[in-house]
Amino acid sequence: MEIKMLLDVNNLQFDKVKVEVMDECTMYIGQKGDNIYAIYVYNKRYLFFKILKNEHIEWDCVGAMYSPYGLFGFPRDEKQLSSEIMIKLGLIR
Repeated sequence: MEIKMLLDVNNLQFDKVKVEVMDECTMYIGQKGDNIYAIYVYNKRYLFFKILKNEHIEWDCVGAMYSPYGLFGFPRDEKQLSSEIMIKLGLIR
């Protein structure tokens, strides 16, 4: 399955966003106030994402997936991706 832009960055409510499409995932780096968030969206076999914050950000998809920090999300489909990410962003500290 080809990785494509699944997430509308305007829905994330970040001050600034950078998008990096990689082999294993698409990484969205967003700044909101003093906090930096990395959202990794994986869509090869299954659709899921992981969010890491500030000092725990990894710069590759595999490192992020195996990081003991952050939160995973498993939306049912692409339509639920943005809302699931917004819920998890509200929970991560």
